[in-house]
Amino acid sequence: MFRIIDPKHGKAIADYICYPDEEQPLQGGPLKLFNPLHPYLKKTVTRYEAVNMLEPIFVNGRKVYELPNLDEIRAYHREQMNLFWPEYQRKLNPEIYRVNISPAAWNMKQKLIAEHVKSTEE
Repeated sequence: MFRIIDPKHGKAIADYICYPDEEQPLQGGPLKLFNPLHPYLKKTVTRYEAVNMLEPIFVNGRKVYELPNLDEIRAYHREQMNLFWPEYQRKLNPEIYRVNISPAAWNMKQKLIAEHVKSTEE
């Protein structure tokens, strides 16, 4: 999972869910974003930074992550909140933040839904 950031403004564009072996966000090429609830709503971003949002805790059974102290957690939270435009943070009628999935993950989701619907119809 990646946070896609506009380098010009330093603000988040969207979050992008994909399989771990997908390298599209890291390559920096055009990234096609679409709303999973409304797939006809599409946007392609070309200039962006992809920041990995998942941090491994254990690798091969060994702990590889040290828990930050409370001040570091607070600082990280402030940094993340500063990535969002004010319209996402307002209390009254906030704008909906985009969470997108890769085409491969979308296709797998649709396949699993179709298999589930088929099995319940039998």
